[in-house]
Amino acid sequence: TRARLSAEPILLLDDVFSDLDQGRRTNLLSIGQSLAGQIVITCTEAEQAGSDILGRASVYLVHQGTIAKQ
Repeated sequence: TRARLSAEPILLLDDVFSDLDQGRRTNLLSIGQSLAGQIVITCTEAEQAGSDILGRASVYLVHQGTIAKQ
């Protein structure tokens, strides 16, 4: 994909953390980092991401149409 498009793909994961344990979350992100230039993840509870992931991420809270960087 990268060679064909000459660009880094963006990976969007919508609320996947609630269905995965911490080990699988970490594995998913490791695989995603090797495939994508940027990963956008949505979740309903930031704690689901785990401290390792949150420590490396830009986190935004969306509430009633307002976006705030955490």
